[in-house]
Amino acid sequence: MRKLIAVLTALVMMLSAAGGLGEAGAEPGSGKTPEAGAVIQGFEVVEKRDFRMAGAELVLFEHQKTGAKVMYIANEDTNRAFQLTFLTRPLDDTGLPHVFEHATLYGSEKFPSKTLLFNATYQTYNTYINAYTTDAMTGYPVASLSEAQLLRLAEWYTDSCFHPNIMTDESIFRTQAWHYEMADAGSPLTREGTVYSEMVGALTLERTAQDNANRVTFPGAAISYNYGGVPKAIPEMTWESLKAYHDRYYHPSNCIAFLYGALDHYDEFLGMLDREFSLHEKKEPVGADEGYQALEAPAEVKIAYATAGGTDSRNQSTVIYYILLPGMKGNVEEERVIDHVCSLLNSSASPLMQQLKKALPTGSFSIGREVAAPDDAVIVIANHVNEDDGELFRRTVNEALLEVGRNGFDATLIDAQATALQLQNKLAMENGNPVLGVINGLAYNYAVTGNPFAYVEQLDAYGRIESEYADGVYGEAILKWLVDPEIYTLTTTYPAPGEKEKEDAALAAELEAVKAGMSAEEIDQIVAETAVEPAAEDNSALMARLKAVDVTGLPEEIRTYDSTDETGEDGVRRISVTAGVDGVGQVNLLFDARHLGMDEIHYLRLFTRLVGQMDTAKHTKEELSVLTARYLNGLTIGVQVNAGETQEEIQPWMVAQWISLDEDLEAGYELVKELLEETRFTDAQVLRERIAAQKTFVRSQISSTPYQLNLYRGLGRGIMADRCLDYLNFTAYYDFLTGIEEKPEEAAEGLKRVQERILNRRGAVTGFAGNEKSIELNAKLADAFMADLPAEEYAKAELTLQAAPRSEGLIADTNSGFNTLTASFEELGIQVDGGLRVTAALATDRILVPILRDQMGVYTPLCGIFNEDEGIYLVSYRDPNVKETFDVYARLPEMIAELEVDQETLNGYILSEYSALAKPAGELTGALEELNRIVSGKDAGRKLAWMRQLKAVTPEKVRESAEAFRKLVKDGYRGTAAGAGTVQENAELFEAILNPFGAADAEKR
Repeated sequence: MRKLIAVLTALVMMLSAAGGLGEAGAEPGSGKTPEAGAVIQGFEVVEKRDFRMAGAELVLFEHQKTGAKVMYIANEDTNRAFQLTFLTRPLDDTGLPHVFEHATLYGSEKFPSKTLLFNATYQTYNTYINAYTTDAMTGYPVASLSEAQLLRLAEWYTDSCFHPNIMTDESIFRTQAWHYEMADAGSPLTREGTVYSEMVGALTLERTAQDNANRVTFPGAAISYNYGGVPKAIPEMTWESLKAYHDRYYHPSNCIAFLYGALDHYDEFLGMLDREFSLHEKKEPVGADEGYQALEAPAEVKIAYATAGGTDSRNQSTVIYYILLPGMKGNVEEERVIDHVCSLLNSSASPLMQQLKKALPTGSFSIGREVAAPDDAVIVIANHVNEDDGELFRRTVNEALLEVGRNGFDATLIDAQATALQLQNKLAMENGNPVLGVINGLAYNYAVTGNPFAYVEQLDAYGRIESEYADGVYGEAILKWLVDPEIYTLTTTYPAPGEKEKEDAALAAELEAVKAGMSAEEIDQIVAETAVEPAAEDNSALMARLKAVDVTGLPEEIRTYDSTDETGEDGVRRISVTAGVDGVGQVNLLFDARHLGMDEIHYLRLFTRLVGQMDTAKHTKEELSVLTARYLNGLTIGVQVNAGETQEEIQPWMVAQWISLDEDLEAGYELVKELLEETRFTDAQVLRERIAAQKTFVRSQISSTPYQLNLYRGLGRGIMADRCLDYLNFTAYYDFLTGIEEKPEEAAEGLKRVQERILNRRGAVTGFAGNEKSIELNAKLADAFMADLPAEEYAKAELTLQAAPRSEGLIADTNSGFNTLTASFEELGIQVDGGLRVTAALATDRILVPILRDQMGVYTPLCGIFNEDEGIYLVSYRDPNVKETFDVYARLPEMIAELEVDQETLNGYILSEYSALAKPAGELTGALEELNRIVSGKDAGRKLAWMRQLKAVTPEKVRESAEAFRKLVKDGYRGTAAGAGTVQENAELFEAILNPFGAADAEKR
């Protein structure tokens, strides 16, 4: 996994102290951490440091017997977390680290159940349960609002990692890695497996391009292999090789654990780990990259990626330019200078990005240092370009780097990065997930450097950007390392239409040959194994051991914020929400768009995407990019659609929002005013290029997450706001862009017309979240901004948005399948009830996972409530089936009605759903949620009502809720998103087929 080192690496939680124990420490709960040299539960404190950027104290322990490490992040966050991390590397393309990550949680000595993972996820008081693999590590994180609950989950994860049942149960290997299936002796042989199916869908062109570039650049190194597994190679894995992988990497000496949160008794976690770690002897570190052969000359390679016949391949290639930095590895100071250079170059305002956008208008670009390879290298990526653009891309990069090396960066860009750091400090409490916000960064940087504090040092070092710039070190580093490199690679991965069908045919022929070589007994055995349903497991005793919180003790409380909401005589609505932040806030400006018609609202969407991408009367787009980076942190200009008084009414807005330091508010307002009022669309060539780039973006959005399109189209049958969002963002918008791509003059007229009509104070909203002083300062600036706008009265336009048919197939650029059944509460005639969340979790855990995942090869099946209160959805993610999955959906209501679940078991699901509502948000994040609630007109007490409804769920209410699912099956929308072959094979299931990109000449109906 490539890690880009950027200034805004993460928004981390504000941390302070918790307790310790030992001669040089203090009693747990005393508010003090132990001093260096203290020994606690077999662990010695070897070092302590302040995490100044996050206000943290970090305590590094080392296990005296095995050398295992524990990093304790002392804090006051009640969303506590634990993670075991193993330094794992791929040995080949079979996906050993990935398969073992899956297999680890399929039963252990103390917790011998293959289904406990999903049971624990849905039935305990947790805020996060997961496992993940990267190119350098595998992590097993859990989080909870209860320290007692976290300890039990941590014990389960620890036993699973060190004593997994896969070491003695080969069936787990076959299920998670790969196996053969046949429905009967006359059926074709197929290859299945959880990881095998996942990777068939995961290896997109962009992901494959990264693998291709790594193989070319680092031959024989661990990074040259795909740690997730390549489908062609996964069948080469054996059970023996997987067990050997565990023995090689899953050892305390190769482990670092993380503790995070308001832990009164962190010593109990250390004691639990010591009991496990002490069973092992110390082991030497595992080596890596023994087979690496460094390149001695540049290499340029083109590699085809199989796509369906008829697919439009324009702007769909990826080019990766690796600049090798031989001799730098391990020189921390030089590496950090290159990190800072890459961070500055990665800004959209940098000369590199600006020149690349000119040369390759449809492309999207990034640059960073590859940190997991045996040699340092800078990687520059161009997505959404053409097959023959490689040399132009490399030449443009080199010329831009030469220019920056000689002339330096714009001082405003340096200032922007310094401001971004200041904002990061002020917003350190805003990330609500300690695993993603803190632990992941600490773990990965340790894995690739061997330094437990590398992440902290990396963040601290960004504070030197201004002084390093002043000293001229960036220009020197660019000219020394990056311009005209002696060793580089240029790898182009391009789509090859028609090759997908050939690959599928070749696989079918291979499997046919395998079957032909089988004996009748072997075939009968595969048929019998295919027909076997996984045995149901009674995990009630195990769940009783894991649960540590009782439903009756859950607090019914929500965070409240002071706010004001007034509409002036000028027609402007002014909303402010007070947040406990210092000298920073977020501005939300909303402009009423109800007067825009069908074409105009598409032009509005395009307008919001082009602002900042075109010149204004005062600045070039390159100058605007630098200014935006400096004064408009996180600027978003977009279209928001809220429901009206009924679900058939909508309130569309154009929204401009950004985060700002108080001292930058005035400059920010002036810049936003210029962007919105003075953007010019007179350059026909640039406009044509921007529209083409927008088409490429929309295509990528649809193909990467096609289930989103299905959800919005399905819910839009009953909710006009979702129907409008579908119209604004997906296939209708793509068709609109196609229609105007070669008509820049017409497009310019439409954009200008919308620009003039949308900037109107009548019906506008000025929203702000910050402290009282910031609110007062913002109010004056917002009023002045609105006072300069016209106050026209426009008639409301009628949007004749067509509802989607009840069943659709979507042909997308994807190797995965997604099957969706959804409907709004409005369409189903159901009153929103928080208790339905419990039924949805129960259905996922007790029905969908056992059938769809365990029996039918679906990677992830989900049942849930969309956007908290809009409707019910069923989604299967990376699903090799279509009709079979919808058949399961159709049986779901009766299976829910027949579920035998007692109140004690049900309470586990209540706890899990309750924790999602109770999880605290950061001050500014929570204030912004309140601001959006006020704008949308939603009930302030809805979350508290949901909490009470959750606690009132009984087995009888679950059975009664089956009626909601009967209505869903009867009246809901069915959508399948997949490749052309899958959709066409199941065409009889759909009333219509959407084929926006023309794959395989499929009929578009």
